Amino acid sequence: MPHTLDTTGLPPLLETIMRQWATRVGSAGLGMGEMITAEAAASTGSLKRRVTMTPALEIALARTVAASVNLAQALDRKGSNATGPRVDAFAALADLVEQLRVARPSDNTRSLGLGW
Repeated sequence: MPHTLDTTGLPPLLETIMRQWATRVGSAGLGMGEMITAEAAASTGSLKRRVTMTPALEIALARTVAASVNLAQALDRKGSNATGPRVDAFAALADLVEQLRVARPSDNTRSLGLGW
């Protein structure tokens, strides 16, 4: 079952980050959990550097990381069905995108001329 992530309305920088994360969540197969956790960590670091974090954004980000880790664990368990965890991860990604639509660039991002 293919999943897509609607990133409409995101600044290009954030859209790139979220599409990469969604691609990993959507394409990783059995035994590829490490790819998901690595992407979750890289994306989280990028978002924290580029966006002014708010409590709501922090919560959405934490939930998305937790859902991604849950999917990674399911993919790494022999005989596991990852369908439910993958659906949950996409739902968390979609919730995070909603928070990012109203996010503001961090001071560092603005100083680099990458603001939106």
